[in-house]
Amino acid sequence: MLATTTLATRSRYLSRPGLRFAAAAACAALLLASTTTARAATLSIGNIYTFSTGSTPSGTDPAGTWTLGDKSFTYLSQSGFGSPNPDPAGLEEITITDFGTNHSFLLADLASFSSVSGTTLVLGYRLDIVPSSPFVLNDVDLDSNVLSANATVTKDVYSTLGLFNAAGTGDLAQLVSINGNPVIPVSLLGLTQVWVRDTIVLDANGAVSGLGNNFSQVPEIDATSLAGALPLLVGGLALLERRRRKPTGDAALSGS
Repeated sequence: MLATTTLATRSRYLSRPGLRFAAAAACAALLLASTTTARAATLSIGNIYTFSTGSTPSGTDPAGTWTLGDKSFTYLSQSGFGSPNPDPAGLEEITITDFGTNHSFLLADLASFSSVSGTTLVLGYRLDIVPSSPFVLNDVDLDSNVLSANATVTKDVYSTLGLFNAAGTGDLAQLVSINGNPVIPVSLLGLTQVWVRDTIVLDANGAVSGLGNNFSQVPEIDATSLAGALPLLVGGLALLERRRRKPTGDAALSGS
């Protein structure tokens, strides 16, 4: 009798709308997760000059565009790394890392700029998710490695080239890290293209070794994928409903 009561109790739980929705959501999550391909790769670009004049080693990109995995980074502008153009002999180092669900754009080896009083370094670029990718952006994060105070690192993210050129606060996001303090990631959910400006302001004593731009992504949910998943979800819910209505244990024997 105890077993019958337990089964009946479980059946009542599964019949609740909230739990049935949770089951459907879990199935959808598994379907989306199956589209994620595990990968890890690194692309070492070099200094700002190389970033602005070179391209992906395969030669498939135009000058100033570098692609790794399903992300392309395109040089737009700079100041402080050479005037009016980047210094060909610059010591700074740009590296892109692809972790599958996260891309990191690292600007490192900046310690040499600490000797200049009142230095301001600015780098602008565009981030694109390649058209064939099943992903969209999720959020953007900022981290910086400060060697000595005072140093302020600001990341502005824009939705259009016009807003980027206007040089105001990013309409999508502005992340500010003072003396290396952590910042909260900002959502970019659903976008496939953004314009980014990183600004480093150092006083007479400030110094940074580098900063990191971190972009996470999630699978894009489109009508085609939902259409394929819906029959599976509906079928699963129907099976749960049939099991809920089927008599069990003593109830079946008594005919009730």
